[in-house]
Amino acid sequence: MSRRSAPMLSRRGLLATAAAGGLSVILGAPFARAVGMTAPRPPIAEIRTSIRTVNGIAIIDPYGWLKADNWRAVLDDPQKLPQDIRRHIDAENAYADAWLEPLRPLMAALKREIEGRVEKDDSSPFTRHGRFEYATAYVAGAEHYRVLRREVGGARQEVVLDFELLGKDRDYFDPGGFEPSPDHRMIAWSADRMGAERFTIKIRDVASGRELDDQIESAGTSVVWSRDGRSLLYQPLDKENRSLVVALHRLGTPQRDDRLLLREGDPRYPLALYSSASERYAVAAATSADDSEIRVIDLEAIDKPPRRVIARGTGGLCTLDHDGERFLISTDLDAEEFRIVAAPEASPEPSNWTDIVPHDPGRTILSFDIAKRFLVWLEQSNALPRLIVRRLSDGQERTIAFPDEAYALSLVGIDDFDSDRLRYTMSSPALPERWFDHDLATGATVLIKEQRIPSGHDPAAYVVRRLEAAARDGESVPITLLHRKGQPLDGSSPLLLEAYGAYGLGSAAAFQS
Repeated sequence: MSRRSAPMLSRRGLLATAAAGGLSVILGAPFARAVGMTAPRPPIAEIRTSIRTVNGIAIIDPYGWLKADNWRAVLDDPQKLPQDIRRHIDAENAYADAWLEPLRPLMAALKREIEGRVEKDDSSPFTRHGRFEYATAYVAGAEHYRVLRREVGGARQEVVLDFELLGKDRDYFDPGGFEPSPDHRMIAWSADRMGAERFTIKIRDVASGRELDDQIESAGTSVVWSRDGRSLLYQPLDKENRSLVVALHRLGTPQRDDRLLLREGDPRYPLALYSSASERYAVAAATSADDSEIRVIDLEAIDKPPRRVIARGTGGLCTLDHDGERFLISTDLDAEEFRIVAAPEASPEPSNWTDIVPHDPGRTILSFDIAKRFLVWLEQSNALPRLIVRRLSDGQERTIAFPDEAYALSLVGIDDFDSDRLRYTMSSPALPERWFDHDLATGATVLIKEQRIPSGHDPAAYVVRRLEAAARDGESVPITLLHRKGQPLDGSSPLLLEAYGAYGLGSAAAFQS
């Protein structure tokens, strides 16, 4: 994770905007005359005509040489970029710098305004993990976060990782994440040190603060520990930066000795790796646009081959978890808007599935989480989200929703398998994000954190409305409207319209600082 900072109007960002037409009205001779400057001369790319054939069609490309043939090697070492390409890129950057020089004061002012809306020393609430609680925290002026730890119920905090310190001598450094071992003696962490989205995983001994000799290169960020804390599972990246493999690394051994446990042969099914809520299994889910194949790896018997729970082409689009005794699966098999089913651990094929949350065409199940005593899922109905809490012992349910006309709700999750504490966030276009802890047993809810806008923001100064418009096919399209109180609504006020709707996704009615 990198710092949740505001986007800066960088050279690349402005050029991208200009390429999309956003600056076309000012980046030209009229602008140059207006600011009293001589228009810089653009670099002219050399024409080197090449012809390649794709699907029997000859494609003539006069500038194909600007794509380096060794681009994969350049991802790992930028110095390997051919010099003729580098010279042209440098010339284009110099051209952009010359054009944008008069805009530097405006860019600086916009940057200050955006940064004024971001908390410089923000931190996350502590989350329980076994006998410890973990949190991330930022120090004012730092780009990357620290990882803090304290014993459950304790007050003394310790810094177990400082990504700002780890990346201080590097031109590029992007933290990927961290994962404590089951006994909390060690912590696996990852970072991208080149900007190629290929991460290095390292292991730290928490007591001494010393990094072990283990070092895993060119990997994704997902890490799952074995129950004995002597091994970990991770995902090596292929030459296309795809996650199609799960590998086993034993502490104290070189990466070349790591064993591949699972390889996905179809790149349409990228692999995701995560730990089940019960921490009994690692879940390896190969998922395409409309299908899933899911295997589990026994974390108490890490040497056993992965076991297939859902075969490709049989269960639809699935998400799987384990509640300690059975598998719980969210699936769109015979359920366009998803349902949650239980599958026996010994025979989890679809013929043995039992509905836990039946399909309802009036709602869409977005995600779910489980603990020893409770099931929680996030669903959406009529374009509004809500959380449903179910006690597993007797099926009693409780709904968490808000009376606002439009809002966004996020299921952060149940912080530990043996816990009764659910965490979620809520915001609206006028209301900054709020974090809540909900006691699953009693129903009590506590506000634990509010997003602060340092430069100031008054939610009461705004009105949020939910409207509906009829589409040509008769469907009703939800519209979230945000405006200041007292704003004329007679058509004379300017309007910024943002719209999206594809792949089952819409624009969340969330706060944007």
